[in-house]
Amino acid sequence: MRISAIFLLVLGASSADATFLRRRLEAKTAQPECAFNSSSPQSNVVSIKNWNYGRLGNTLASVKNAVRYSLHHKCDLLLPDTLIGITNYSVPKSFFCTSRSPSAVNNHMRNASMCNISHNSDFWWNTAVDSSQNVDLYLQEYIGLNRTHSFGHECLNPEEASCLGVHVRSGDVFRGDFNVTDGHWNPSAHIHSGYQQPPLEYYLFGIKSFLQRHRAQSGRKVKVIIACEDLLNPVCEILDVLSEAEDSWQFVQDDLKKTLQAITCCEEVLLAQSSLSLVLQLSPRLRHLHYYSGYAPCGKSEESRYNVTRYRAVGYNYSQWHNTELERHNLLRPYEIEQSSCLTAHQS
Repeated sequence: MRISAIFLLVLGASSADATFLRRRLEAKTAQPECAFNSSSPQSNVVSIKNWNYGRLGNTLASVKNAVRYSLHHKCDLLLPDTLIGITNYSVPKSFFCTSRSPSAVNNHMRNASMCNISHNSDFWWNTAVDSSQNVDLYLQEYIGLNRTHSFGHECLNPEEASCLGVHVRSGDVFRGDFNVTDGHWNPSAHIHSGYQQPPLEYYLFGIKSFLQRHRAQSGRKVKVIIACEDLLNPVCEILDVLSEAEDSWQFVQDDLKKTLQAITCCEEVLLAQSSLSLVLQLSPRLRHLHYYSGYAPCGKSEESRYNVTRYRAVGYNYSQWHNTELERHNLLRPYEIEQSSCLTAHQS
């Protein structure tokens, strides 16, 4: 009965969804019976002792590599019982990957020496693991992400509404203060130079394009959810003001978990320059991914389950970031935006 239901689901899906589902089924049947669990494995354990590298995006990248390692060597995995930046969500602390068939058990025992290792998350972030293994399903399970829920809570927007999730990074890469003597901006001494952010014009162009495409579809509501963790990024300040005059816009300034709950439940996502892109691309609802060129590859994803469009602001100097007064001013200047389609969901 279960196989019949899945078969009918694949038949009724679009070609892109059918390809995605088929590859997921193949992956599940080809791998040992692995699953997250709340109890702790006792022996032959791979473990991440502490989260010590970056914020949530880098943390999940570490989990992704550790899960791939566990799948490859048939190890059980022990994780910390919290997630950086996420409160009031109980993550499963174990990933059991010991198959129960006799041949697999023998194979597992032969790999036992590969399983007894323990490192902090920086080791796993930097560890090269077989990337042919798609572990999206396991990561979705880890953070409670599906078509109706994110981090264990119900999505803010109904599936019948066309939704664009807009992620605008702020926080640590925009810290600083104004000099009380002359009013000049003094950036923090601890700014990550690799995280220059897209200009305001990129976000306005992406939002406008989304509304034009989806308002042409009669009978569907449209919603734009703009998420900023704070208003340190001047782009966030402008979008916050603009959202007050737009009925279809919702500005979310909240903790990281609520920010992600808002964006991961949308079918389209407009990305900032952030390691959180790993989290946002996991959403089963995702059908169109938008990003600013200069930091993300324009390549073919394994499942081809969503469209990818990249953008460029002509004349915007996109290089290293120091959060200077001039750089912050340049974020708000008008630019001509160029776009190109990297991937369509119907490609195989």
